[in-house]
Amino acid sequence: MGKTTSNNKDRLLWQLQERVKELTALHKASAILQNDRKGIEKVLGEFIKILPAAWQYPRDTAARIVAGDLTIATPNYAVTRWKQSSFFGIGDGKRGRIEVCYLIKQKDSFEGPFLKEERQLIDSLAKMLHAFYQKRLAQRTIRETLEQLEGKVLKRTALLNDANLKLKGEIAERKRSEQTVKKYQQKLKKLASELILTEERERRAIASDLHDHIGQSLAMIRVKLKALEGNAVFSGTERDLEDVRILLEQTIRYTRNLTFELSPPVLYDLGFEAGLEWLAEQFRRKHGLPVKLSVNGPNLEISNDLRVTLFKSVRELLFNVVKHARASNVSVVLTNSGGVVAIEVSDDGIGLAAKDGTVEYSEPGGFGLFSIREQLGCFGGRLSLESLPGCGVKAVINCKTGVEEMI
Repeated sequence: MGKTTSNNKDRLLWQLQERVKELTALHKASAILQNDRKGIEKVLGEFIKILPAAWQYPRDTAARIVAGDLTIATPNYAVTRWKQSSFFGIGDGKRGRIEVCYLIKQKDSFEGPFLKEERQLIDSLAKMLHAFYQKRLAQRTIRETLEQLEGKVLKRTALLNDANLKLKGEIAERKRSEQTVKKYQQKLKKLASELILTEERERRAIASDLHDHIGQSLAMIRVKLKALEGNAVFSGTERDLEDVRILLEQTIRYTRNLTFELSPPVLYDLGFEAGLEWLAEQFRRKHGLPVKLSVNGPNLEISNDLRVTLFKSVRELLFNVVKHARASNVSVVLTNSGGVVAIEVSDDGIGLAAKDGTVEYSEPGGFGLFSIREQLGCFGGRLSLESLPGCGVKAVINCKTGVEEMI
């Protein structure tokens, strides 16, 4: 019995180490792909370096990413028959692939020498690369649209300056040109909002993968570990199993925290009100900011995109309170009535100074309120602020609940 228990313990330790390696790779990959300042080749160069350490035999592992005309590989890469790969879209109907191979023969497992979890890992990494390319494509589209818009504005401005010296009929042409510019600006705002919502959907997909794959594997290990605890006293491994249990619980908590940081499941599973309760608890726990939540009216029935937009707006307002208000208390009041939702975020901080009749609630050059207003505008919503120096700030969000979900 002692030998069997020892073998089971070694097996559990090995499985736990493998899951931690996979989780670490996913966390590092997410951080690398979030960097928008680096070029694609440099990002993929950093991405490829973290792959060998996530597989069973790191010293004998090589990796390669092929995306269009770009090929990035580890220095030791070589074509072998022990290869695992997964495809991902890179835009314009083209596909790339990520490959991991062993340089020497290893014992057979779920897929050749590769584990079932390694298949799930490489597929998750491929999804992350797909999301990365989608995001870069959207950013490029926005830049090109902005350049076209700036060119059109410059050209039209020159024409309008000349038109001031011509017939009155050309004034109508100027008005039509201004309408065209306005349409381009609205299109640009919509693209920016869609980019944010697309990123949120991808973050939710990654969080779901973390929960469904790694989280469930860790939970199964915990069940099997508990089954061994009854024999631990007789085999002398009680202390070792306790160490393993502590490490396992820490890993489970880390996985859950990472899942919630990427995309809070409570927002989608339990609704907007439950999401606000979770958000209030997070600010109490992480920032020491007491947040009192009040809900008036029936539960909100809104699209996922509007739910995410309202949630991120409230979160941004609470972050502004933490950074600027020096407040002791904050209240969030949600009112749902007559097809209109109103959310009030009030604090008892130092208040804000008005500039030219407009209340500013962000750092110079910041995009907090600007981003909130632009996203709410896509749903027909608006944000207003009320402030008196030394008396705190009240931010009010108003939006209709019947706006269709954006595609």
